[in-house]
Amino acid sequence: MLILVIAGVVVGGIAAWVRQAKWRRAARLADAQARELRAEVERLRRMGPAEVIVGPRPLSTRPVPPDYGPRLTIPPPAA
Repeated sequence: MLILVIAGVVVGGIAAWVRQAKWRRAARLADAQARELRAEVERLRRMGPAEVIVGPRPLSTRPVPPDYGPRLTIPPPAA
């Protein structure tokens, strides 16, 4: 009886380890991505503000009219 209990614990442990493989892989990938992002942040900090491109420039600085919006048309039903 004791041997069956020990075998059940071992088999259950192996099954749990196999089922959690995708979560361990996701954790490894997230850790690698976090390391890459930390290195990127550190590289940007060393560059200084003059060398960093913050984002795209706006296409236009004109104000948008209040009635601006997409013009939607509903086609007539097909006969």
